[in-house]
Amino acid sequence: MMRTSLLLTFFLFCISGITFAQNLKKPSSYEITQLPAWAQLMYSENPSVFEVDALYRSYFQEHDFIKTYHTQYYKRWRRSALPYLNAAGFIQKPSDDEQNQIDRAYVRKQTQQKSSNWSVVGPITNFQEGLTQGSGQTNVYSFDQCLNSPNVCYCGTEPGEVYKSMDAGANWTCVSMALDFGSGVTAVEVDYSNPNIVFAGGNKGVFRSIDGGNTWFNVLPNSNFGVNELF
Repeated sequence: MMRTSLLLTFFLFCISGITFAQNLKKPSSYEITQLPAWAQLMYSENPSVFEVDALYRSYFQEHDFIKTYHTQYYKRWRRSALPYLNAAGFIQKPSDDEQNQIDRAYVRKQTQQKSSNWSVVGPITNFQEGLTQGSGQTNVYSFDQCLNSPNVCYCGTEPGEVYKSMDAGANWTCVSMALDFGSGVTAVEVDYSNPNIVFAGGNKGVFRSIDGGNTWFNVLPNSNFGVNELF
């Protein structure tokens, strides 16, 4: 019983630690007053996520997208808010008792005995702005596999890169160095018969490569495009 209690405490601590580590801090009140309207509303007390979204889209329809602390904050803030939105777009988080029940259910699920044949194959490292290798993990946003050449796979990542594998995922190579998607690569699609033809989408549009990722062209340029799916 003591061991179970300690294990539960450890998992709850890890959950809280992960959440805290991913939280970005709000800037000072003075800095907020100097920001665009979408950012000012985002940093206000209990804003409507839908209203912030509308202002965000409107702003970047008239301005070039530049990744900043505030755009990163928006991305993480919006993702964390999604499970708690009401019909008007306001965040309604559960009470402490409700959250404890959710956490305990999560712990029970994670501690269940189960077998799996899955293992991490990559990509592991990532590249940041300036083409320097990042210190964090590579969060994969999108993935596709060529039907007629199943060993060839492409994936898009959070830092805004496309990786290619020629051996069914055993090894990965970044094939989009110096290419600015304007965000994470949220969609990739490889031709079903030709593994060298691939499309990738981000906030700056839809990009195409016909030589396996060696060169890319923006075939559907658009500011704040937000591509989520390609067919």
